[in-house]
Formats: sequence, structure tokens, C-alpha cells
Amino acid sequence: MGNPEKIRGVALRVAEAKRHGQPVVVVVSAMGDTTDELLGLARKVTPATCERELDMLLTAGERISMALLSMALRDHGIEAISFTGSQAGIITDENHTRARILEIRPTRVRQELEKGRVVIVAGFQGVSRAKEVTTLGRGGSDTTAVALAVALGDSSLGGVPRDGSLGRVPRGHAKCEIFTDVEGIFSADPGLVPKARRYRRLSTDLMLEMAVRGAQVMHPRSIEIARIAGMPLFVGHSVTGEGTMIEPAKETLESETPRAVAVTARRGLVRMTFSESEAAAVLDETAELNLPLHDCRRNGEDTAAGLSLVLDPAECRAFVEKYAGRVTARGLAGVSVIGRHFQQNARPLSRAFHALEQARIATLRLTTHPQSFTVWVSDADASGAVTVLHKALIENTAD
Repeated sequence: MGNPEKIRGVALRVAEAKRHGQPVVVVVSAMGDTTDELLGLARKVTPATCERELDMLLTAGERISMALLSMALRDHGIEAISFTGSQAGIITDENHTRARILEIRPTRVRQELEKGRVVIVAGFQGVSRAKEVTTLGRGGSDTTAVALAVALGDSSLGGVPRDGSLGRVPRGHAKCEIFTDVEGIFSADPGLVPKARRYRRLSTDLMLEMAVRGAQVMHPRSIEIARIAGMPLFVGHSVTGEGTMIEPAKETLESETPRAVAVTARRGLVRMTFSESEAAAVLDETAELNLPLHDCRRNGEDTAAGLSLVLDPAECRAFVEKYAGRVTARGLAGVSVIGRHFQQNARPLSRAFHALEQARIATLRLTTHPQSFTVWVSDADASGAVTVLHKALIENTAD
């Protein structure tokens, strides 16, 4: 959706799907850099931040895309209608700029599908029960697409219920396809690692771990919804159609082969340290603000040692500014190796440390998880660490 030519290309693909007799719902993002341009415009007007008005401003980007695509489809003889998030029945909480979907009531979407129309929905946005326009934050359009597919996939489901118990979508009843500018899911960023391996199939569990650890193609929220609902996803290139099928298939249970390397952030994370007496209140505040924590741990075994958080200052600007005196390190990046059984098998970890040591990349900290481990390095070393770890752990292994 980056320019008029690409919008016409999307319209052609949608028209072909419709002519094959499929009911089609399309979730769109803003064109190109529209969201960044709107953010820049807001900063030029005022340095102050009003999150409610920012949501009103940013949702304009997706509304432009949905209307233009609807117009383009009419040139192909396809009846189409566009809906904002609120018109499509996407109900969220009241956290402006980072809202969560509470339920979906796709009544109008179903009505228009029954009339034979293509329905185009603005991604990244919804409406709270207080009738306030909200945006979903990073990955909002993917999250909209998956949640809407789940809600439409089972007529007995009646939408995504409040309690989050999405149920399971019967296979073949609905499917969700995400088209983007990459040819699926790779074992690392192909821009950093030319020998990165493209996977034709991945389990939802493995994809979720990759997304949580920084793989940029899909946001963790969208994968989590698909995992709970048992919804297969296809992620592919909008032009070539090449991509990866993500489905609730099990990985080989005893497989210990690393599958991917991802970077949590390259723009520089910060570590913030709080005393033990502050810890509970600070965690309450991060929960209330719905802030993403890239790492959270006690500082040592001493119960009086306090709490350490790693955050992205771009995602948590107000919080970081409020507690600027608690910042103890800047310019961090987490480079994660994703696989299985790393807490039971230290061999991949050992190989990783030897490879980083030979490359003279200093490891500042280590975090281990059942399906991944993360080495914390300086932001300047992040790209090099990805290349080194991918070569050491993935390139010379069997698929």
C-alpha cells in the first residue's frame, strides 16, 4: 500500500480472489511512511503529547488506504465497502496509542459479505466502550487481521469474546493471509545475513518465540491470537506470492537445533534499576501503562538488591523520562537464538559464547528461556552478533 501503483496491484489480487468465489475481507495499513509523517507533523505543531488526539490523527492513515483500495476495486467491477475499526466492530480497552482488543462484533462485516461485497477494514484501530477512537500500537494491522479472521472463521463464535477464550477455528472454515514486502519468515534478517534460510513451514509456537525475541515480520500479539485460536497463517510477498505457512503443527519434540537469530532492538535499549522498596510500585505502573518489558529480573540473589528492567525508550518515552535517574545503561541490544530445550542442553550456548569471543564481541548479560537464549551486547555490536551466531549455530546445520 506504499503508493497508487501498489494499491492498484493489491486491488488486482483481491479482485482475482473474489472472482474465484471467495468471500474476502481485506485489512489495510497506512500508505508508505504516512504514520511517521503524521507523527512528525504532530511534533512540529507541539512538543507536548496528547495520546487521545494522537490516536485521532494516526487513524487517518489507514482510512486513506481503505478508501483508495475500495475505489480501485470498483475499477475492476468489484463491489467493495470500507470500514473503520469502529465500524467493523473492533472493541478495545481505553489505552490510547497501545490499546488491546477486547472483543470483535463483526455484524456489519458479515452483512456486507452476504451481499457479495469485498469488505476493506482499516487496521491498527478500534473503539473503546466509551466511544473513543483508539490505536493498537506496533503490529496493529497484523493483529487486526488475525483477530478479525478468528471472529469471522466460526459463525458459532459470534466474534472474539471478552474473556479472551477465542475457541478454535475449524480448519478450512477461514484462513488469514498476511502480504508484506518479504518472502516469508527467515532464520535471520536477510538484509544482515545473506545466507539466512527461508522456512516454508513453521509451528505457531516457534513463530511466537521468534516474534517475541525481535523477528520483525509479525508482531507477537497477532501470533498469540492465532496460536490460541488454532488459526493457520500464511505470510508472503505481496508480488511474488512466496512465503511461509505458520500453523499449529508440533516441532520435533526432541529437536535441539537452533532455528533462528533475532535482534530485540537495534536503536538502543536502556536498563533501569530500582530499589527493592520501589519494585512493586514500578511494576504496577508498567502494567497500568501496558509497557513492553524486554527483560525484567532481580539484581542478584539478595532480596534487597532491587529490580532491573530493560525497555525501549521509543516505546516507553514518558516512563523513561520520568525515571531518568534510574537509567544505568544505554545503547543495549538483545540478540536471541531461538530453538528448543536450551535450558536442558548447554551445547548451543557454549558454541555461541565461543563464537562471540572469537569475534571479540563482549557479552554484557545473558537471559535464558525454554525456547531461546538472549545475549545482551552493545547496540553497535548487534548486527555483528547476529551474523556470528547465525553462522555458528544455523548455517552448517541440517534443516
